[in-house]
This record gives sequence, structure tokens and C-alpha cells, in this order.
Amino acid sequence: MDALPPPTSRLRFRLLVPEDARETLRFFADPDARRFYPALTDEAAALDRLQRNGELYAEHGFGLWGLELAESGELVGDCGLTLQEVDGIAELEVGWHVRADLGAVWPPKRAVPVSSTASGRPIGIASSR
Repeated sequence: MDALPPPTSRLRFRLLVPEDARETLRFFADPDARRFYPALTDEAAALDRLQRNGELYAEHGFGLWGLELAESGELVGDCGLTLQEVDGIAELEVGWHVRADLGAVWPPKRAVPVSSTASGRPIGIASSR
């Protein structure tokens, strides 16, 4: 796995772990996010998602990182590289999910440093907002 992107004055990255399952559900609790992730309704579904993210790291060397507030260490979202199937083809994209109460303006600012870990592969930028 590549090194984590550097922190900013407001955010820092970290690896996601199974203990993040309950907090991960909060990223997908608002109706806009739920439209795209309707199955993320309980801790078991969140654990499954975290496990698949770990497998992505093991197989490809990238995945989603946890986004936490620098001031408090509170996990508030995730951001990173992921594979999405588009017309039957696995496409690399930068993805992010942030708790709705924090607003949607933070993640795109972090997309450039995250995308630099893709080793020159074409990347799509996607958002559930």
C-alpha cells in the first residue's frame, strides 16, 4: 500500500479497520447517500464493506482511507481509490463519503492528492451528492 496522503489543518487520513463499522454507517445515514447504498443499513453490512475494502488493498494496493478530523480524531468519512464496474468493466475512480452534517465541500479538495497514488491510471471522479 502506498503511504497515506499528508494531513491538512482540518483532516487526516488513516486506514479503516473493522472497529469503524458503526461509525461508517453514519456516512450513509442521510437520504442522498442511502439512494446509492441502500444495503448499508446495519453493522454487518458495514463490516462486509470494510472487509471488501481491505481485500482491495491486498489485491491492488489501494482502497478507501478513513477521513478524520485533525482536531479530535473523529472519523467523519472516507476517501480514496476504488474500482467501480461500469458497463462490465472495472474502472478506477476516486470516491468519497462524508457525514452529511459536515457538508460536501471537503472531499473534492482531497481528490488530487489521493489520485496521485493511482500510478498514472485513468481515474473517474464520482460523488453520491
